[in-house]
Amino acid sequence: MRNLLILFVLMTGGLWAQKHPLEELIDAARVDSPQLKNLLGHELPMLGGRDGVAVWGQDFLFAVESETPASVSIDHEPPLAMKRVAGTNYYYLLKTLRMGRTHQYHYFRADGSEIGAYEVASYNPEAYPMPGVPQGKLSEMKTLTSQVYPGMTSNYWVYVNAGADMTNGAPVMIWQDGETIIGNADLLRLRLQIVSDNLVAKKLIPPMVHVLIQPGRANGRALRSIQYDTVSDVYGKYILEEVLPDVEKSYKIRQDAYSRAIAGASSGAICAFNVGWYYPEQFSRVLSHIGSFSGIQWHPEQNQDGGYIVSH
Repeated sequence: MRNLLILFVLMTGGLWAQKHPLEELIDAARVDSPQLKNLLGHELPMLGGRDGVAVWGQDFLFAVESETPASVSIDHEPPLAMKRVAGTNYYYLLKTLRMGRTHQYHYFRADGSEIGAYEVASYNPEAYPMPGVPQGKLSEMKTLTSQVYPGMTSNYWVYVNAGADMTNGAPVMIWQDGETIIGNADLLRLRLQIVSDNLVAKKLIPPMVHVLIQPGRANGRALRSIQYDTVSDVYGKYILEEVLPDVEKSYKIRQDAYSRAIAGASSGAICAFNVGWYYPEQFSRVLSHIGSFSGIQWHPEQNQDGGYIVSH
């Protein structure tokens, strides 16, 4: 534990040869730098809505877009006024908060109406770059046209940890809402790439192929809920018959269920559960968190059950 704390102090002290994007953002906010406009608007564009918190050590940067002055309530305390980034509709507040717990926050407009609310956790040392750890590689975006979901196109990316066995095959993990865990967007969410690389280097997990899938669209319509919340074997069929065969054109992955996992949050969580439920011979590992096991896609007129059925 002492070694981890020392490592964390080194990281948060900015001793890396190249400053991390989040550390750069926090430093800019600390001095109200003109660079904030570019960092918030272009480098980390996701930092502006419900998920608007960047974390570096004990520094939490709350940021939100609003047409009127904004404030933020942290852990149910009275709202604190946020500072406007000159030339933008961004408002921000930099706070030092306790590590080792989850913090709740609510953003408000000047009239008291709520902009958004969510939770943010502090990150442990594995969620920060560690010296000497080989980095994996993120592919370019790939686009599929589906037959399982007629008329649908969808995007996906592949992240491969350094050392993944491309001769005999590597384990594979499929992530829903993949567009939220690529590039800088990943820094505000799971930090999947950093964490998995660190855990691989520590030999706590094997190097693997991560498939990051974005929900599809058809005729201008978003199909996330249709794909994710529908209780059926269709999404699993889409994965097995369309996504993975396309992935296998470029990457060697294992075929046994023991070496395959699927993960998701909220509607993506019930989606992951459904795949494991309908295809246990293909996926023996499921990560399903804060799942929407409810009646979102319950259509009794079509004899279609809702997600609540699997929670009883």
